[in-house]
Amino acid sequence: MILGTAAYLSPEQASGAQVDHRTDLWSLGIVLFEMLTGKTPFSGDHEQAVIYSILNLNPVSLSESRPETTHAWQQLIDQVLAKDPSERFSSATEMESAFRALSTDDEAASTQSIAEPEH
Repeated sequence: MILGTAAYLSPEQASGAQVDHRTDLWSLGIVLFEMLTGKTPFSGDHEQAVIYSILNLNPVSLSESRPETTHAWQQLIDQVLAKDPSERFSSATEMESAFRALSTDDEAASTQSIAEPEH
């Protein structure tokens, strides 16, 4: 039996395989994607179609909904939504470090573009 909202299930949950903490990181990645784009990265008209998408398709690219998204943001999403749990962040702490570095880089870029005079 599968418990949970289909759109947030990790591939291992959706297939009935053994799960660990990386399943929670997957679900957090879904929430992060949804916060950035306003939609989930896997869709379908019914639960089985969503589960099929999770198991067999790549997530929608961030740039489809947010063209201004940097490559670094896409890499973070790609890693947290990797189908193979061994390719995801190994811990929440590791994901937090990547997220903080990304946020710091974005902040520095924003500050630089504000500080540069227009010609």
